[in-house]
Amino acid sequence: EDDPEDDAYAALFTTLTGLAARALLAFNEVSWLLRGGYPQGAFAGVRSLHELYIVTRVLWEYGSPESNCPDLVERYLLHQEVFLKGAARDLISTGIPGIDETINTEILDALDSRQRELIGTYGKVFSTSWGWAAPLFPKKTPSFMDLNKLVMPSLNAYYRIASEHLHASSAGLANAGKSDGMGTIGYNGGATIDGLAFPAIFGSTFLLSLVGTIVPIEIHNSETDKDIDTGRHMLGVLARLHREILDAWNGESTEGPTPGK
Repeated sequence: EDDPEDDAYAALFTTLTGLAARALLAFNEVSWLLRGGYPQGAFAGVRSLHELYIVTRVLWEYGSPESNCPDLVERYLLHQEVFLKGAARDLISTGIPGIDETINTEILDALDSRQRELIGTYGKVFSTSWGWAAPLFPKKTPSFMDLNKLVMPSLNAYYRIASEHLHASSAGLANAGKSDGMGTIGYNGGATIDGLAFPAIFGSTFLLSLVGTIVPIEIHNSETDKDIDTGRHMLGVLARLHREILDAWNGESTEGPTPGK
């Protein structure tokens, strides 16, 4: 017979595993961009790692079955469905040939019904960007910064820095420019060996912290009465990688990457 609490733990574990897999993918992308000499592109991956880490921490600390918000994981998983109606209408507005037949009135009605059902269950705030986390912020509409402050407030500044490299803002333009010392600003549209350390350090830090949150160092197998320490080895590899990056930044390794290699 199924135990609802066991099912809830299974859902939590599966969700956290998926987030960890996404973090590994994002870190690989950051690594390849840095090898190619593109630190600003790498910042996009660092920002993804930041978000993945914060969401993982929130679900881990506040979303377990015995917590004050036992349905937090379910809310997180269902959250994307509340936006499907809007996404469908956006696709129709593109005018792609045949899109009206693919997304017909019946489908739109079903998506509208589902959206109403979710809002009826979880409240209007559920339809906002971070509305799945609303129970943690009963007096406001939650934002990512609110989640960040909840579990790791010291990281707010780094999220803003990474965002500047990602968006088409004047701050991003200012960061991309380089003065020649005589009042002229130049912009580099290719690979560089400058600015590689920051995304490397924070990308590896977020990955190590995220995996360290959910991967147990040791698991005891009651059937064999043996301890499985695969997690210890995995975390050890990531910690060593992180240390090598920090050592390179501190000048212990002077050999830098060659863009494109």
